[in-house]
Amino acid sequence: MNRSRRKHSLVAFPGGGRPRSPALKRQHPRLQVGQALFRRFLARAGVGGELHRGVQLFAADQFQAADRLVDSGAGHIVNLGSVAGIWSYANGSSYVASKFAVHGYTRALRDDLQGKPVRITNVAPGLVETDFSRVRFHGDEEKARAVYANVAMGGPLHAEDVADSILFALTRPPHVNIDEIVLTALAQTSGGNILRES
Repeated sequence: MNRSRRKHSLVAFPGGGRPRSPALKRQHPRLQVGQALFRRFLARAGVGGELHRGVQLFAADQFQAADRLVDSGAGHIVNLGSVAGIWSYANGSSYVASKFAVHGYTRALRDDLQGKPVRITNVAPGLVETDFSRVRFHGDEEKARAVYANVAMGGPLHAEDVADSILFALTRPPHVNIDEIVLTALAQTSGGNILRES
């Protein structure tokens, strides 16, 4: 690897969550988190919090980022997808559609950038205990807590688990591209199939 080239990374969080682990920023100081950019694009387009409608804007932002990464000579785009982009679940059609779009877009962008010095990874976590459910249920704490309650076999994933996966992808040797990481709690086998303690 040419050590004079500085590697740039973009981790895009098109959903409502963002990493809470400071380890990501400490261990990868050139990291740019794309959610702030994504939200600015949403605000400009007047779509507010309807993130599922922002997938096209997310793609436009990533094309601009990809150009900058190609110009830098080395880069990595990490999209935070979801198992909802692989398996659907009841009462989540808009979210599922947006995550299927992120999954497909990541694959297509990988093809579009073949031969360029940019690695591309989709990280698709399952049930992660974050503020996501509070946002989804418009601040209803009881409904939000119920999503993560009584998950068997050690409980749901945590933000640090996802951050560790992102760090794994970012820290591979330059010739290695981790296309996709799918991670779930041990009790979760698909989007909506989660074993709960009784």
